[in-house]
Amino acid sequence: MLVLFLGAILGLACCGCSQGPQPVHVSGVATQDGVPLKSGKVVLTSLDGHPPAVGQIQADGAFVLSTFRPYDGAIPGRYRVAVTTDLQQGNRKLRATFHPGRDFVVTVEEEGENHVPIEVSRASGWRVTTEK
Repeated sequence: MLVLFLGAILGLACCGCSQGPQPVHVSGVATQDGVPLKSGKVVLTSLDGHPPAVGQIQADGAFVLSTFRPYDGAIPGRYRVAVTTDLQQGNRKLRATFHPGRDFVVTVEEEGENHVPIEVSRASGWRVTTEK
């Protein structure tokens, strides 16, 4: 019985233990030429060695990032961004991935509001990779 009691105490003590940096809430809106994207995903890839964060784009362009659990955010640090969405080109529907230039970096802050508006456009330096 004493062993069970000590095990329970040790288990509760470790619940507060942190195993590295924790994600913080990150949300935003993805638009193309000022119009909200209707679907797709936003992927942040860490420049600091953290796991990537991904957010599903909703019909109004809004997204909330997830790293370990749904909507838990991203670990504070510097990230590159990619946006994947479906585009209509004439009668064809294409899957497009937008990649900004190498100098485009998003910083997730440890404190404060992390709202990341993302405007994708070929005119603003994003390149498009289409997939069939």
